[in-house]
Amino acid sequence: MNEPNTSYSYELNADGSCRITAYQGDAVMLTVPTELDGHKVIDIGIYAFANCAHLKHVIIPEGVVTIFINAFYGCPELETISLPDTIENNVNSSVRGCPKFKGYKVSENHEMFELKDGVLFNKEVAHLVDYPAAMEQAEYTVPEGTVEIMRGAFAEHKHLQRVVLPEGIVKIGDGAFRGCEALREVVLPSTLEIIGGQAFAGCTALERISIPAATAEIGQNAFSSCWSLQDISVDAASAHFCDTDGALYTKDMKKLLRYPVDGRMGYVVPSGVEVIGTGAFSGCETLAEVRLPVSLKVIEGSAFAHCSMLDGLFLPEGIEAIAPATFFGCTNLAQITLPKSLKTIGQQAFWYCFSLTQITLNEQCKVDEAAFGGEPEVLEGLGLSCIPNIIRK
Repeated sequence: MNEPNTSYSYELNADGSCRITAYQGDAVMLTVPTELDGHKVIDIGIYAFANCAHLKHVIIPEGVVTIFINAFYGCPELETISLPDTIENNVNSSVRGCPKFKGYKVSENHEMFELKDGVLFNKEVAHLVDYPAAMEQAEYTVPEGTVEIMRGAFAEHKHLQRVVLPEGIVKIGDGAFRGCEALREVVLPSTLEIIGGQAFAGCTALERISIPAATAEIGQNAFSSCWSLQDISVDAASAHFCDTDGALYTKDMKKLLRYPVDGRMGYVVPSGVEVIGTGAFSGCETLAEVRLPVSLKVIEGSAFAHCSMLDGLFLPEGIEAIAPATFFGCTNLAQITLPKSLKTIGQQAFWYCFSLTQITLNEQCKVDEAAFGGEPEVLEGLGLSCIPNIIRK
């Protein structure tokens, strides 16, 4: 049978059309209906077809205009989705966690999309929309004429080791290469202006990155969890960023954006730096000592997460907050000197800090109820609590 035990949930739009919100069934080949209870189907909602264990091939009918993010999340057998000519959104990030996905299908005369060697592009604006998860080649060169890599376009790809971006590309979208665990090298063009948030997050094999002079924006966590990133360089002509001692800074040297995971045991943050950026030192497992300057004012979230050898730290006066997950997983952190200026400690700031048995705070400092500790089942298995003795002064 083609569609056994099929049923849909939906919600109505203001014009009487509907959005599919959930599908319950075990179809292998599925043609989405054009109507449900007399209501025209125009949208496929978030997680609408998530975790469909048997689904391999899907045909989206004419009339559907939008497929939302993660609409087909976690479908282990999904191979193809046929898009209608009526589709109006970029469908990027609609298919995630689908390792067998071979790609979208579109008509030859589709006004919006075209396929180039199985890769989906928005031909109207020259955007690379989706690089299918099932493609097994180790290297890919993006075609000339492309101007943007869309959000999540290569996310979680398991085979790519090297990607070459041509001249003319101006933007890499949020999470574009997130979780590409085999990716070792990305060649960035001189025309690149924007690197989105989490663009390369979780690229655990990425060894080096060269920031072009034209790049004016690097989003939060762009290189977080890049455990192998040993070489960060910036074109000397850049007006926005620079590299010093292998670390990435804003041009004015007031914010440290990313420190390389290069095996060093100690680092002195230069005088004049005011901000340690989100995830700046995360995953630097060999760092035992970091000296912070008196100029420092802000430490952003996850800044020292998973620095498992860091055993002590002195925070200078002027710092008012320890952001969420700042010292998450600093298992060797035994002592930390906190300033009198400190006002708040955020959620999970000291999770899994097994060696931190005592901490001294001023009377005014507000501590999130989940600032210390960890997942109960994990701590119970280890026989630890990770809750230090807090002394107020």
